[in-house]
Amino acid sequence: MKRIISLAVLFVLLIALGSVLVLKGNESIAICKPSKTSTPYCKFVGKTTQVYLNSDGLGLVFIDGNIDTKSASDFGYAISSGSAFAFDIQSSHGRAMFDMALLARQHNFTIEVHAREVEQGYLLADRIWVK
Repeated sequence: MKRIISLAVLFVLLIALGSVLVLKGNESIAICKPSKTSTPYCKFVGKTTQVYLNSDGLGLVFIDGNIDTKSASDFGYAISSGSAFAFDIQSSHGRAMFDMALLARQHNFTIEVHAREVEQGYLLADRIWVK
């Protein structure tokens, strides 16, 4: 009897944990904020929706959130769109980050992107994590 109760409790805990993980997995964060150690930055954590490469050497990664253009402006970033991050694919660092975002898109991984500059109206990514 104790074993059945223990298994039932374990089952309930696993269901509860799974629900928390599912809810947490669907959240995205898209904000601009001050930094305690350097320049203010804009940040996105979530999924990508589309990847685009133009003839000017700019890669765009569209996100499932949106950086508020007013919020970005408050931190000195004049952007025309908050729905994508730009990557300078002409530099090896920018190309490597774009390739990481492409991998995340292909496998539906979560990314975290930070940006501290603007290029052609988009936030220019300077770091990325694939989670």
